[in-house]
Amino acid sequence: MNHVAFLNWLLVSLYLVDVGILSTPIAVARKGYSPRLGSVIGAGAGLIGALAGLFIFTPLLGLVLQLLQAILGVFSDNIHFADDLKISFSLGAGQNILPIKFDIEADVPRDIAFLRSLVVGVGTYIGGMILLNLLWRFIPSQGAVTEATALRYNTIARQVRGRILQAHFMVAIVIAITVLMALMWNIIKGTFTMTAVSNTVAPESLTDGRSLGDIEEPELAQILVGNISGNRGRQLIQDYVWGVGDAEARDRKSEPLVEALGKGNWPEDLSVYVPNQDPSQEPEYITYQNLSKQPDVVAAILSYNLTTSDLETLVTAEVVQPFVVATWTLDRTLLDYKGIEKELDVINNSRRESDPDWNDARLQFRSWLSLNFVTQRLNAAPELTGMRNAILGSLLMISITALFAFPIGIGAAIYLEEYANDNWINRIIQTNIDNLAGVPSIIYGLLGLAVFVRTMRPITSGEVFGLGQGNGNTVLSAALTMGLLILPLIIINAQEAIQAVQPSIRQASFGLGATKWQTVWNHVLPYAMPGILTGTILAISRAVGETAPLVVVGASAFILKDPSGPFSRFTALPIQIYSWTEQPRDADKAVAAAAIILLLALLLTLNSIAILLRNRFERNLGRH
Repeated sequence: MNHVAFLNWLLVSLYLVDVGILSTPIAVARKGYSPRLGSVIGAGAGLIGALAGLFIFTPLLGLVLQLLQAILGVFSDNIHFADDLKISFSLGAGQNILPIKFDIEADVPRDIAFLRSLVVGVGTYIGGMILLNLLWRFIPSQGAVTEATALRYNTIARQVRGRILQAHFMVAIVIAITVLMALMWNIIKGTFTMTAVSNTVAPESLTDGRSLGDIEEPELAQILVGNISGNRGRQLIQDYVWGVGDAEARDRKSEPLVEALGKGNWPEDLSVYVPNQDPSQEPEYITYQNLSKQPDVVAAILSYNLTTSDLETLVTAEVVQPFVVATWTLDRTLLDYKGIEKELDVINNSRRESDPDWNDARLQFRSWLSLNFVTQRLNAAPELTGMRNAILGSLLMISITALFAFPIGIGAAIYLEEYANDNWINRIIQTNIDNLAGVPSIIYGLLGLAVFVRTMRPITSGEVFGLGQGNGNTVLSAALTMGLLILPLIIINAQEAIQAVQPSIRQASFGLGATKWQTVWNHVLPYAMPGILTGTILAISRAVGETAPLVVVGASAFILKDPSGPFSRFTALPIQIYSWTEQPRDADKAVAAAAIILLLALLLTLNSIAILLRNRFERNLGRH
């Protein structure tokens, strides 16, 4: 028996023992036996049945499959369950009576192992259940049992079953907590790592030995522009100052840059004309097209628009270009630091042999989750990236989602519970709401793409309001899509909370002369609000972590501009986590782990706010 088959047999055996422990006490109590003894007998019967299934019913099931193979072989000459590299099955006996054919190119050893493990599991289950049913049905009775004895045994049997189920519950909680802690440890050890970092260019060679942090914006901008190409400087202005895509930049490449960038982003003391022009000709405006030939202008614009921190990050990313050579997780760092140093020496020696200009990598204990990681913009290099754009995008999106879905969901729940008549239209609406709560999120993404991104593009892009860029892949489209995703959950939870309000509260309100709406607004909703907020917490938690709808509606995997409003292009934390986990390097995985912790922190913060609101409603109800 291979290890897969053994694991299958072990799981089925544990299930049979569990069934025996839970079911046998009540079965034997009805026949006059002690329920506690019945649980022991049931456990033994389940184990014996599992062994019988392994040694008796599993071989019988194998014989049945061989017989089936022989029978089907009459119709086809090339059907095999075990040996062939190509499993081919066809019916028709050469006459095409039933022209059905399946060809499966397969890894035969793996398929055979799976088939054998399946046979072991099914045979074990059959044997165990047969033995348990025989035990329950044919265990001899102790004769007539008095009513008092039967009642006592039945009570004991239910108590035994209750204690067993309680033990199951506690075991499940322990397993769940253990798995959660293992998952968190896996994330944490990937977030805090020992890192070997090397630089393409030594920072001291750029600053005469000074630290980059001691230099002001104009000098940082000059260092940056002096060490990159003109086209790259122009691209940095497009990404970090202008904040538009390549297509729009091409469309506006001939416009005066002072108009394209906007008045607030243009240094007042900077000429808008290209210098060194022939005096006899009209002066030429600086445009995006000829900006690559104006390094002083590029440096001035970057210095005027970016902070010292942003410029320092750009110099590091574009010129110094640090890169992670290797990473070691937290557990390895704590337990085998000497081994890490030896591995680093081997790496540096190997790199020096192939590259004489190699800057030796140095060990740094790095927390990938830091204040800079929260406050800095995204960067293509994992060593320098931040998550500010993604955090702001997630917060803006989920805020609009809540503003859209919460009032509509509560209004729909109030109508269905308090005002709707019991007719076929309302029953159809209720059935559809119940079904929509279980629809996969990718379907909502496709709906959002068709409706909000394409059909409603003039609105969701802000074009009808004179805002935005004319593109429907905006925060608003994603927020409305997420709103549709969580709307059924909010409606169903709000309905259950309204149903839980005592009818006497409504009757007392009506008895004092209140109208239907006054009763709902002043009495039903306050008592239902804690339950409504609990459902909203669950719904928002789902929306915060969803990735598939965002991918479909066009959230950017990499964007440098912070979202400025509902009509902005954006990215979100789930998208960035998905993007970084797809990258090959260890540093990418570390960034993904840090982003996961950020996402969990954001989720816990939003949930805490909702819980505080719920508790406040409960306290207010307690005062009344």
